[in-house]
Amino acid sequence: MSFPFLRLPSVAFRLATTFMDLEEVIKIGLCSKRSKNLVKHNHIIHFSRKPILKMTLATLSSSIGVRYSGDLEEVFFVLSNLSNQPSDRTAQEWKVNGLSVPVLSSMRLGYEMYFRDRLTGTKELVTFLTDLLNVPIQKISITFPYRVSDQQDLVDWVMSRQSTIHSLQMDGRCWDPKELHYFLINGK
Repeated sequence: MSFPFLRLPSVAFRLATTFMDLEEVIKIGLCSKRSKNLVKHNHIIHFSRKPILKMTLATLSSSIGVRYSGDLEEVFFVLSNLSNQPSDRTAQEWKVNGLSVPVLSSMRLGYEMYFRDRLTGTKELVTFLTDLLNVPIQKISITFPYRVSDQQDLVDWVMSRQSTIHSLQMDGRCWDPKELHYFLINGK
């Protein structure tokens, strides 16, 4: 029998969400729209520290890290294409913005999520997290070599959602000066 957490009186619910860590807030936010709205309002409004959201786009996977400022511990999501999902492990099914997503939990990588299209999955998860936690994306990290068009699309998408980012990091070699110029100009 599960605990009827969402049926608690508002004062008790607010107090309980104040003591939740970031991972619990995200998991409860994934349960339903109602739970997402309740947790979003009660946890974020009454918590003094804002979470920091960081995105990384690499050759085979994307990752999203969320942590409170000043904390070293991070809730970490690794996003890959569905074709990369290991068949020897049983995945949980999570709903992220209406998409049913297989998720594997591991101590080393955090949560491994598998989408049909990794970039679409990255956008969906970032949309969910920025809405739930009411924070912008603070850092984008891009690893070369990778298809530059995907990276440009992602930077354009982020910049269409917010006016600026705190940090843009590029690792590896970017052979075309036009591509480098594009990221430096558009990643304000």
